[in-house]
Amino acid sequence: MIYQFSPIEKMLLKKGIIPQPLFDSDSNPALGRALTAAVKTGLTDQLSATYTSAGDLARKAGLNETVVPLVLDCLEALGYVKNKGDAYAFSKTGKKFLNRDSPANLINYLLFSEKIHYPSFAGLDEVLQSGRRQRNNLGDFSPDDWKLFTLAMADIARMSVEEVTKAIPAPEGKRKLLDLGGSHGLYSIYQCRKNPALQAEILDMESIRPFLEQNIRDYNMLDQVSLVVGDFMVDQWEIDYDMIFAFNIVHGLNAGDNQKLFSKAHRSLKKGGILVIFDQIKDLGGKFPLSRAIPAYMGLNLYIQTGGRTYGARELATSLKQAGFSSAQIKKLRLPGMGLAIGKK
Repeated sequence: MIYQFSPIEKMLLKKGIIPQPLFDSDSNPALGRALTAAVKTGLTDQLSATYTSAGDLARKAGLNETVVPLVLDCLEALGYVKNKGDAYAFSKTGKKFLNRDSPANLINYLLFSEKIHYPSFAGLDEVLQSGRRQRNNLGDFSPDDWKLFTLAMADIARMSVEEVTKAIPAPEGKRKLLDLGGSHGLYSIYQCRKNPALQAEILDMESIRPFLEQNIRDYNMLDQVSLVVGDFMVDQWEIDYDMIFAFNIVHGLNAGDNQKLFSKAHRSLKKGGILVIFDQIKDLGGKFPLSRAIPAYMGLNLYIQTGGRTYGARELATSLKQAGFSSAQIKKLRLPGMGLAIGKK
C-alpha cells in the first residue's frame, strides 16, 4: 500500500501544500494499473525471493526490457517488490499476495479487476450524466468470465472465511443451510466443518459447478454440500431452513429487490432460524478513510455494473425488521468496511 506519509508530509498535506488531487487522479490509478498489468502479462510470475535483474525478468516473461523496470519501480513503491540497483525480488507482501504458490494470493481477483472493474469506470462520466449503468454484469458473462469471477471471489473469501465462520452463531440443532449465490461454496464448507450435522445447499447457476465441486472434493464435503441450480431471485425455495446465507449479494440489488429477498428468506426459515448477510456496510468504519473508501468505491462500482449499491447498518437492520425478523444484529469484521447483518426469525 502506498503513501505511508512522514510527519512532515502529513503536515504538508493538511496545509494543502502537497497537491492531493494529483495523487488521487494520476498516481493511484496508474500504480493500480501497473500492478494488474504486471500480473496479467506474467511479469510477477518471474519474481521470487531471489534478486533478479530487470533485464532477465523481462526476457523470461517475453516483455520489453525498457518498460519492465518502470513497472517494477511502481510495484516497489506499492510495497510488493524490493530492489538492489537494477535487481528486483518479492517483498514479504508481494510473496504473500502475488506468488502463485501462496495460498493467500489474489492473482485471480486482480485479473478479474483488470478485466471487469477498470473498463466499467471508463465511462463513468456518461453514467454520472444519464444514470444508466453500462452493462448487466452477470448476464453478459462468458464461460471464461464465470471462471475468472468464481476464482476471484474464492480469492477474496479465503481472506475472511475463518473470521466470518466464527462470527456466525451456530446453536445446537442447526441442520439445513441455504447459501444464495454461494458460488465457490467456501463459506458453507467452513460452516459445515464447524457443524458436522449441517447440510448445505448452494443455490447458484450451472456455470459455477466445476469450481464448487472441486472445493467440495478438496475439503471432503461430498456428504454435506451440494449444488441446487437456479436463480435465487426467481425460483421458489424450500422451507424449514435453519440458516440462509446472503453473502456479497445485497450490494448487487436495489433496495426493493433486497426487501423482497429478505421477506422470501423469512418465509423459508424455521422459527429461530437466521438470515446472515455478509457485505460491505457503509457506516461501520467511523472516521477511518479506508473503512469508508471500500464501501464507497464498491457502491459506485456495483451501480455501474448491476444497478446495486452498498447499504448502511441501520438501513439493513430496518429492512430485516420490515421483512418480519424479530431481531437484527450487526457485527463489524476486521477487513475494513466489511460486516455481518444477522436477522433472527
